[in-house]
Amino acid sequence: MLGTTLGVKHAESYFLIGLLSVLDAIMDVPMLQVVESLPLTPEINEALVFRKGKLGVVLKAVIATEDGNWDHILQLGIQPHVWRNIYFEFVKSSNLIMKEICAES
Repeated sequence: MLGTTLGVKHAESYFLIGLLSVLDAIMDVPMLQVVESLPLTPEINEALVFRKGKLGVVLKAVIATEDGNWDHILQLGIQPHVWRNIYFEFVKSSNLIMKEICAES
């Protein structure tokens, strides 16, 4: 949703970094080691390891949202009400997915 809102060509990259951003914790290894074992683009590696580039800035903003640190979010240039709507839509979608997963088990 963020990639689309920002008008980027490959919005799916934003989804991918979100998925991969916790692999270091799941695998209990440094993120640098995680990305070295995956065939990722340099931009995705830079975002995951150093939080740099456009993808890294967005990843930092998502993490800042989780932490309630709104200063980082404003750096993206997305209006607060738009950010809020994207976040609430994400939470709603996540809840639906979790309900489907739990219903299947």
